[in-house]
Amino acid sequence: MRVQVIAFVCLALSTAVTKAADGPDYWRVTGIAEGEELNMRRGPSVQFGISIKLPHDTDQLLNLGCHPEFGQEEWELLDKKERQLAKDMRWCRVMHQGQTGWIFSRYLKE
Repeated sequence: MRVQVIAFVCLALSTAVTKAADGPDYWRVTGIAEGEELNMRRGPSVQFGISIKLPHDTDQLLNLGCHPEFGQEEWELLDKKERQLAKDMRWCRVMHQGQTGWIFSRYLKE
């Protein structure tokens, strides 16, 4: 049952995010030491498996959207604590060399 719920949530997020990919067209990896790799995951959580590992200097990651995504008006309604919480849970769906996956937003830069 839990796997079905996770799969449904992932599908729902994937569909919603794909419809409205705000932000830059492409991301690059940041915050990873030279020689280290970043995990691109099958879903928006560390509980999802790793689809591929990306080198520290990977760029041209096609932005397919991030979740949660807030419009400017919504963002302005959040208090400081809520804004930090939103940043701490934000995952972005990307495509790299034909493979699609999720990366925690802290490791992405325009």
